[in-house]
Amino acid sequence: TLVGFESNQTTWIAGKIGNAIQFDGVNDWGSIPYSLDANFTIALWLKSTDARGGTEFEWHRNNTLLTGPNDTYGMFLHQGKFSIWVSHNWLGRWRHFSNASINTGSWMHLGFSRSQVSGSTGLFTTYINGVKDTGPTSQNLIYSTGALLYLGKAITGAEYYLNGALDDLRIYDRTLSDAEVKALHDLGQ
Repeated sequence: TLVGFESNQTTWIAGKIGNAIQFDGVNDWGSIPYSLDANFTIALWLKSTDARGGTEFEWHRNNTLLTGPNDTYGMFLHQGKFSIWVSHNWLGRWRHFSNASINTGSWMHLGFSRSQVSGSTGLFTTYINGVKDTGPTSQNLIYSTGALLYLGKAITGAEYYLNGALDDLRIYDRTLSDAEVKALHDLGQ
């Protein structure tokens, strides 16, 4: 479901693979009926020059690429970096920021996976342009996002809406191998 896309704006643009959805940074967002749990991989293409982003403590002050509700999982564009957040509360959370800037105005392929180990422990891995950026990093964190995922804004009190384009979003209910993530990237070459 797409929300905020006015009839006088360009919603679809030429993407990396076919067409991409263009978010205007003002009020565009969407929802996807899907739940992330113990094992998953998310991959997408992003094209943006947006370097906004507030504190690393509040979900609604960052540019959301894809997220569940607060206190679950989120992929963000935070001050020009690819950012993964797991949980919002002070008792248990993990924040990862890429070394490279991804707000270059060129298409960048981003990936994030979680692999269940035991109990609430999982291995988290991030990818940029088909190459492992970090991980696997072990964290004692597991959440369920519930019935919906959100594109382009955090669901509660969004201060920033995504200004950029997303293409070829893929969500898997398993952890992809490094080679499989590289193959997704290579589809856009």
